[in-house]
Amino acid sequence: MFNKDNERYEFYFSSDFITTFYYILTQKRKYSPKKSLLAIETLCEDMTPWYTNHFDFLSAKSDFFNALLEDFEDLIVLNSAFRLGVEQFITNDKQLLILQKFKNFHILQP
Repeated sequence: MFNKDNERYEFYFSSDFITTFYYILTQKRKYSPKKSLLAIETLCEDMTPWYTNHFDFLSAKSDFFNALLEDFEDLIVLNSAFRLGVEQFITNDKQLLILQKFKNFHILQP
């Protein structure tokens, strides 16, 4: 999904979001799996999902052992975002907001 004010900005969401969204729709909201998958598919037409790979794990492991951050899962997500070349990472995670910047991108609150 491109930013309505500046089309050079594209929005991404993590694969974890897909599984969480699916869980919420099927388990909490009681939508059928088929309807839930169609909703996720529609979302994927406007926003780009990203998936982690082994490089993200290796980079996160290095950052973890260098004591950059204690939350290994967050490091995997941040390294995935870095690999994608994001310029801004939007989150409400207080630990990530403290960093303010990760490698070459800024960490901002919505």
